[in-house]
Amino acid sequence: MRNKVVIGINLFITFLILITFYYLSKLDPILIERSTYDFIHIGIESIISMICFTIFYIGLYSFPYEKRQKYVIPSSIFFSIALINILHIYFAIERNSWGISIVFANMTYMLLGISIILLNTIPDSHLAKNRRHFCYIPLIFTTSSLVFYLLIKNSSYSTFLNYTKENFMFYRLMDLAVFIYYFFALMFSSKNYIINPDIHNINSLNSIIFALISKYTITFNIYPNDIFSTSAHLFKFISFLFLVKTFIMSNIKKPYEELNEANNIKTDFLINLSHELRTPVNVILNASKLICKNPQEYAKYISSIENNAYRLNKISENLIIYNEIENGNIETEYTEEDIVFIIDEIIEMAEDVLDKKSLDVSFEFSNKRNFVTDKRLFTQIVLNLISNSIKYADYGGNICIKLDIADSLKLTILNDGPPISEEEKDKIFEKFYKSKNTKLPTTEGLGIGLYIAKEFSKMLNGDIHIVNKDNMTGYTLIIRNAKNVKILDQYRKVEYSEKYFSDII
Repeated sequence: MRNKVVIGINLFITFLILITFYYLSKLDPILIERSTYDFIHIGIESIISMICFTIFYIGLYSFPYEKRQKYVIPSSIFFSIALINILHIYFAIERNSWGISIVFANMTYMLLGISIILLNTIPDSHLAKNRRHFCYIPLIFTTSSLVFYLLIKNSSYSTFLNYTKENFMFYRLMDLAVFIYYFFALMFSSKNYIINPDIHNINSLNSIIFALISKYTITFNIYPNDIFSTSAHLFKFISFLFLVKTFIMSNIKKPYEELNEANNIKTDFLINLSHELRTPVNVILNASKLICKNPQEYAKYISSIENNAYRLNKISENLIIYNEIENGNIETEYTEEDIVFIIDEIIEMAEDVLDKKSLDVSFEFSNKRNFVTDKRLFTQIVLNLISNSIKYADYGGNICIKLDIADSLKLTILNDGPPISEEEKDKIFEKFYKSKNTKLPTTEGLGIGLYIAKEFSKMLNGDIHIVNKDNMTGYTLIIRNAKNVKILDQYRKVEYSEKYFSDII
């Protein structure tokens, strides 16, 4: 709803401005004194060049911290925009070079549009650690612009560079072409904003809107110093201001927020880890002291020591898996597996804790049992999802597991515990997140079980979704068929401790 409101407001303001200037074009030309116009024109363009240099340096000096190519590549283009805009200013001062000045102005418009489109289309992946992009990209665009100018200047087409009545239509067509180009750039920005309506995309959307309005108003320009030419420069200036805000927030504020978030995650991790280690270690120490005092009388505590040792082992294994995910060290090995057999084994492993909570497990599956997947990753996902369902299921309650294998694998695991709230639907898959809902039973764990399951599902070309249905809550795992992968004939045996669920109760 918020997306539609913001886009609606932007479109309304745009429509209002477009209509206003359309009706102004029907009136007698509104002229500004030439010296005043030159002052406004050169002043605005000089500030725009400084803004471009600022954006470039923001990208350059924040590069060690903000390496995402969606910001690095566009910010490097702004160096070219600044240089070409200086050429635009230089030829604008020369009265007999007004046409050349307009050509360079349109080049800056084109590069601005390219940078905004790149901001909305380039992925968030990181670039290499060096800064070569900040040298190559400006060099390519600036050199291309100068070569184009020199070729035109010394050819038979050089007459088009003279701003005369005979060439007036040529410049109108140039403005129209840039206007159409900006219209398509606006479509790109709008589509990206609908998908991801954050403040950065709002700013880039506003920037392209004002650039579009700038090119629209210039199409009504008849005299160099009329109201349309002046307004076009003002709208262009506003467009660049929005982009400054985008790059400041993206390259300075956002990395700071991410660093702050990382510190919060580290704090949560240390708190969770200290709590998780303290409980089993205390149990093991106290039980060991009692056994040492009277081995025969307190021998029954040996099983408690064993259970808590398994619990510590599970914590260390989860930390190892988490580290492998963070460092990108997980490799997938695909084999054709009997999925029903894997799930039956996991249910059998959980038998003791299911009996302690008096839980009834129903498992429904389709005729097809086999599916190509990575057994280790898939088993870990199911272990974590079933473990989580057991934790939050009511005593004496039910756990429903349904498996359907066709073009893809669909596994739904539901329990009759408290439903997952809308506020926590996205948060529960974050690393080290533990529910703040006081109505939920107190559970053990580091808060990375669901994070690991989510990341493993992505590696298997799948995803996990929250389900609240028929007074039950849980998860649906969907994994699409593996394509163009090497299927091994035999895979190493995947083993998990029979005490895997010992940390639940």
